[in-house]
Amino acid sequence: TTEPRNKKVYAGNLPLCNKCKFYHNGPYLEKCANCKRMGHQTRDCRTLVPKAKPRPSMTKQKAEVTCYECGNLRHYKRKCSLLKFLNHVDKYWEGKAREDSNVTTSNANI
Repeated sequence: TTEPRNKKVYAGNLPLCNKCKFYHNGPYLEKCANCKRMGHQTRDCRTLVPKAKPRPSMTKQKAEVTCYECGNLRHYKRKCSLLKFLNHVDKYWEGKAREDSNVTTSNANI
């Protein structure tokens, strides 16, 4: 039940080439893959083709480990010695504040 489509018919007087399926006079001329010109093959092309740069593979690249506390590139924040030291200092001073009744630990204005 499908109807055939109306194809355009070639109206020119050039013969159909069996190799390239185009209408042209004379012998078939191959198209070069490098320069996209007719008349020679790729192996005979004199156009210089730039070599592609090799892309680095993703497996060779290492992720940079960065501490967001001290900015060091050798560890993460959870293993930061500076953060651990500061936490110990805070805990020390909190203990001292509990012992001394004159020290206030809240942020409220007195």
